[in-house]
Amino acid sequence: MNRTFSNSSNDNLSLLQNGGTELRASSETASYTYGENGSHHHQESYTIEEAVNAVGFGKFQWKLTFVSSLAWMAEACEVMILSLLGRFLSCEWLITSFEVALLSSVVFIAIAFGSLIIGKLEDIYGRKKVIISCSCMLIVFGILSAVSPSIKWMFVFRGFLGLFVHGLQSAMVLYMEYLPTNKRGQAAMSLAIFWGIGSLLVIVVAMAVMTTINSWRTVLLIIVVPIVVFLFFSMWYPESARYLLVCGKKKEAAKSLSKMAEENGKPLPTGNLVLPPSGLQHGSIINLVKQQKSLFLILCYAWVSLMFTYYGITILTPEIIMYDGLAFNGEERQNHSANNITSDKYIQCRPYLISEYLEILWTTAAELPGIFASYFLVERFSRRRLMCMMLLVYIACTLSLLIDNLPAAVLLLVLFVDRGAIAGCFQILLVYTIEAYPTTNRALAFGFYSSFGRIGAILTPFVAQLLVEVQPKLAGGIYALAAFLVAISIFFLPFDTKGKELQEH
Repeated sequence: MNRTFSNSSNDNLSLLQNGGTELRASSETASYTYGENGSHHHQESYTIEEAVNAVGFGKFQWKLTFVSSLAWMAEACEVMILSLLGRFLSCEWLITSFEVALLSSVVFIAIAFGSLIIGKLEDIYGRKKVIISCSCMLIVFGILSAVSPSIKWMFVFRGFLGLFVHGLQSAMVLYMEYLPTNKRGQAAMSLAIFWGIGSLLVIVVAMAVMTTINSWRTVLLIIVVPIVVFLFFSMWYPESARYLLVCGKKKEAAKSLSKMAEENGKPLPTGNLVLPPSGLQHGSIINLVKQQKSLFLILCYAWVSLMFTYYGITILTPEIIMYDGLAFNGEERQNHSANNITSDKYIQCRPYLISEYLEILWTTAAELPGIFASYFLVERFSRRRLMCMMLLVYIACTLSLLIDNLPAAVLLLVLFVDRGAIAGCFQILLVYTIEAYPTTNRALAFGFYSSFGRIGAILTPFVAQLLVEVQPKLAGGIYALAAFLVAISIFFLPFDTKGKELQEH
């Protein structure tokens, strides 16, 4: 039986289940439209989108927010520790600067492959099962990392840990599928705030442990605790009603929606629950391309470039603070770096000072203002326009860092806005990506773009280091140019979304 469905936001064609097995499309039996005031039915039927919008944001969503926030805090701890781990390990093993860089690269490469695989598995086996399974594996490899007997085993254990990290981030996919459209962007952005809190938490833990008992193994064990806490609360996690319905499990989907309505104290729409227009076919990368080529190509470029610019300014931040901007002499930097490495190229054991921990805390906290700004603006501006605005702010601030003899207070303010703007833009791109695809492709799309974007994360440490050693101002110029090109590409995204205008494709 051949079926053709439109991905247009004005498509009123929906699938109905007939006799438990046969599916047919009919605009007479079920028709719905999305608009400023909700939906209109010609027959007694409703979609999951309409059910979620009717029930609204209540107790059910607050519980989901709490559990999902734990996932993002846990992931931030595992990723942020990479920036500190090298100097910790140098006090126990003889390791080179190349091995420290390779350790981070191994993790990012593993995350890239894991994101793609996990996204596909979620569309096949369900969001909840994969998220819980990944959490269990993260606990195992997190503990094994803490008892690593050598740097080689650390590569192995942290690499396997990286494969399953995307399972925590995928909590956002499940979370957003239970959010009403007029709250989806702002609620999803709240998770980014907890990412920032998790990043700060791991620095505080490291400072407390390393300045007292000086045990990096204890630090690695402690940062596994947030994953354990998330795993405990994730048992309450509901499975995605959209996933259940797409897989033909209509009763389970209806039961999940009934639980949501009961906890929020509001009734579901009357009638039969209908399948989404995208049908029963599970997601594939080919479908991502077929749905809209321009969307696919622009998002691929945007993800790679934003990861490149985000991690670029993150890597340059310590240099900017240490040398009061990007105008310092490259030779001076090379001489300073040489003092931190012994003549045989092994990294010297030099524990972090409390002042250095505080400096890292300060620079990491710089992202929170941008995330908070995105949180309050995400429902006031369209996603595309807001991303372009933040990229323009990032470009202006990055170019300001090239000015010689910038006052220290102004420099720190500019750096704060700079880091915040790019962090906020990246989070909005993440929300947009999840919104852009239907249920059958949503988790796969998120996993694919997250994986593909890691190319930028893998490349930028080497590019940033090379450019800074040659000419610091050139480094700033390159990242400003990259952000400008991203802004242009985002402007040409094929559609835009905002609050109540958001539609299920």
